[in-house]
Amino acid sequence: MASCKRKCLLNNLRGLWMHTTQPCLSPQEGTYGLKQAPRAWYERLTQFLVDNNYTRGSVDKTLFIKRDNDELFIAQIYVDDIVFGSTNNTKSNNLLMSCLMNLR
Repeated sequence: MASCKRKCLLNNLRGLWMHTTQPCLSPQEGTYGLKQAPRAWYERLTQFLVDNNYTRGSVDKTLFIKRDNDELFIAQIYVDDIVFGSTNNTKSNNLLMSCLMNLR
């Protein structure tokens, strides 16, 4: 899960009984639904792609390209979608599996 760099506090739900006197909860990591979640997810995905030898586009910062010999791999990130393209289907599927395993 992507990390949350900003201090966030969540109110306890009405009727929720807790073994603490503190009125708020603080999430340990970036959480779906928080304002910072899309940014945290983009940063984590970017780091994953860069670690796998992709280069970020100079004009479009959501476009990642990797050239390996005669093969070309492209990853385009939209708000909550990723489009992969490749000249090698097997390696493209391997990248997809790697994403699924490492970006949970």
